[in-house]
Amino acid sequence: MDASVETKLPPRRRAVRDEVTQRRQAVALVRPFAQQIGEWQGQVARLTGSSERAGNHPEMAAGLDQELRTLEAIIRSELQAFTGQYASWPKAIRSHSRVMDTLRAIDSVLAALERAKRAISAGGAARL
Repeated sequence: MDASVETKLPPRRRAVRDEVTQRRQAVALVRPFAQQIGEWQGQVARLTGSSERAGNHPEMAAGLDQELRTLEAIIRSELQAFTGQYASWPKAIRSHSRVMDTLRAIDSVLAALERAKRAISAGGAARL
């Protein structure tokens, strides 16, 4: 081929595998929820630490208990919204590891909340 003749060929593109497409879709769908998980984990850690120090302060324990219950209500509401959307997703997306990881992370935050609530209750029982 003559070097003076330039041919403009379209750039070559690979076909995108189904797994890559599913991963991208899963990441996009869980992103709004996954971003909140880190914030919730931080709040739970702060409240857990505070609940451990609230042993001799009933007023502080009552306030922490209310904060924990409020946070739990927010998380459960978001989980309900997530699972409401989840039902409409294709099976391949619902079973994707990113989605499953997000659900496990939310469950983990809720379990930590329960432990913090038990710590406050135990402290309250010890004060009686």
